[in-house]
Amino acid sequence: MSDLNTIAKVDYKRWTVEQYHRLAEVNLIDASEKIELIDGKLIYTAPIGRHHIAYVNKIEEWLKEQLGKQAIVQVQNPIVLNKYSEPEPDISVLRRTENFYFDQSPDPEDIYLVIEISDTTLEKDRTIKMEQYAKSGIAEYWIINIQGEQMEIHLSPQEDGYGSIQHLKKGQKFKSLLLGEILVSDILF
Repeated sequence: MSDLNTIAKVDYKRWTVEQYHRLAEVNLIDASEKIELIDGKLIYTAPIGRHHIAYVNKIEEWLKEQLGKQAIVQVQNPIVLNKYSEPEPDISVLRRTENFYFDQSPDPEDIYLVIEISDTTLEKDRTIKMEQYAKSGIAEYWIINIQGEQMEIHLSPQEDGYGSIQHLKKGQKFKSLLLGEILVSDILF
């Protein structure tokens, strides 16, 4: 009898976005559980803590002040990256449409900026999610590292990651593709 941990290759069911939605429609996925579809896999997400909530609220308000009605600021709603990935980033900034994506989900071409607030999810945000965002061509990806008290700015998407990654602390500045020059102290607590 073989140990599952020693098997070199394991086949698994790779779910499509369409199949994922169907699972939810027929109640095979519990609506109370927070699950994302990443690269065909159902990934559970961690519970959201108070610092995470505060950052989402602060950044959402700041983005809306900066952008006005130039773009849609979306909080913890899904974006379709490809046939197999529909993550729910903490914040995404979308191309403005008159119907606010009433009849479709935003595609990568519609997404200017994705932000993940990382408290207990830093490793996943730096690997699994970063790879999916880069592969899909998301031009700008920020990680707010709560415990490290820093921002990570990812630019220049490539097939295997981002060509430019900056780690910034309060007092530093960076140039956002969408928003121009930004003072990190405006974002971090």
